[in-house]
Amino acid sequence: MAVRAALLVINSDGGGVDVAPLWLGTAMTLPLLFTFSCEDSQDVVAPRPLLWRRAALLALTLGTTALGAWLLTPASADGLGPMATWRNCCALLGLGLIGLGLVGSTALWLLPLTASLTSMMFAWPQYPGPLHGMVGFLRAPVDPHFSSGSWNLSIPVSAALAVAGMLVHTSGTRVAVHDGPALARFGSLTTIHGEATASTLAQGLGRVSRSRPLTVIAGFVCTWTLLASVGKWGGSPRLLLGNEVPSGAFIHAPLGALVGVVIGQTRWRTGVAVWQQLSGRPRWSLLLQECRRSIMATTTALGVPIGALALLSTATLATQSGVAVALSELAGGMTPTLLVLLEAGLLCVLGTVAGWFMRGIWIPALVMVLALAAMIPAPRVPVQDVDRIWAASYASTVCSPVPDLDVTVCTTPPLRGYLPAAVQSVADIYQRAPRREALPNRVLLTDRGPMGVSAPHSMDPTVSVRRSHGLQPPRELGPTTAESLTYSTLAWCPGANIGDLMMLWGQDDWTASPTMSRTIQALEECRG
Repeated sequence: MAVRAALLVINSDGGGVDVAPLWLGTAMTLPLLFTFSCEDSQDVVAPRPLLWRRAALLALTLGTTALGAWLLTPASADGLGPMATWRNCCALLGLGLIGLGLVGSTALWLLPLTASLTSMMFAWPQYPGPLHGMVGFLRAPVDPHFSSGSWNLSIPVSAALAVAGMLVHTSGTRVAVHDGPALARFGSLTTIHGEATASTLAQGLGRVSRSRPLTVIAGFVCTWTLLASVGKWGGSPRLLLGNEVPSGAFIHAPLGALVGVVIGQTRWRTGVAVWQQLSGRPRWSLLLQECRRSIMATTTALGVPIGALALLSTATLATQSGVAVALSELAGGMTPTLLVLLEAGLLCVLGTVAGWFMRGIWIPALVMVLALAAMIPAPRVPVQDVDRIWAASYASTVCSPVPDLDVTVCTTPPLRGYLPAAVQSVADIYQRAPRREALPNRVLLTDRGPMGVSAPHSMDPTVSVRRSHGLQPPRELGPTTAESLTYSTLAWCPGANIGDLMMLWGQDDWTASPTMSRTIQALEECRG
């Protein structure tokens, strides 16, 4: 109901939430998943067949989620209505039951929660293909075909996951042998003269705390989110560290909370919680030890992929713009990323404390969802306005003429590598323009070009490299180049008419316009 209320508030402002089926499906399915962890040895020998009871529980869960999807999902005409929510419920239920067989009841939330988080970390493309329906099945509409005409495979993928999970559960398949508390189950301790060595004891505690798999999982989610948006920052350490990492803080910080709460519950899983009450060591020192372990895991999971991608982008930028520019960009973007890591560390400590005092296999999922919900309205680490920073930091610009045209494309040193692609894109647009002699003779290449009629006034018409970034520059910029030129030209020369500019830049077909002569005159005056 809380998710439904949040969606109603957003929709009341005239906006829409394309992840509404994902949010609602996750909120409904995760609590119901824990009912499948209550089976014990008494159920196996009960008079009524175990298969019937498992099937009845599955049917009840599917019916409950179907009813909830119908009642709670806002109506939608774009294939993201109640059916999409129920499809997500079935897929997440299947993932949870598969996880129940693979990793046991204490971590049955792992696969569905990981799938939900990774599905939130990419934007749905305008022209999706079959692969998008398979990989992004939790975000896809339910129509059999996408708007691009390709097949939508989200329902078959979700159905396959649901059927696989149901078969795993009804057959009682279990790869995870133990769920109960016993330190020896997570790794034996090699002894010397009957006593465990410090190194083997540390290895056993590390295994039972699950810090290593947690580090791998959190690192995978962090890497996935960054690589899914490589078109926004590829080849630029400042864009990665100063823009992209702070933009994903609402995922990175809850990951820290998840790592913390799972490691904090180590004492409940090992059965030493009672012994700790009798120990002579202060309880705060034991809690501090768990906090240290969880902070190390969180820092490694987030810091290693971010650091590796930042170094790779720095090396790429150094080959394009020089070592001095690359190092300056790397140092200039570090502050926002350090603040995000600090925020993740704080939530990690809070999660560790929650896991230390509360037991229950549902606590990690609850803490993760609450941390995510708290991060959405919380103040964000501010992202950097890189275009303004570059304009202020670099006094000189790098320019390149467009062949066979009286046009020059200029940019700042960090975007030097994208200058050939910008020149090629501008040349193609000018060659198709019906009256190119009236168009501007100087174009500026920036990271985020002005879009819309409210674009601020700029010194020159602008093209944007946004969403065209990569570890290697593309041959041409993206398809929004003409649109960026149209709106930035309107800001550069307010006397022009927006409809006439769309025809001049080749966005619309050429037709008779009563204001075209006035627009051309205004452009000639702006050109000087």
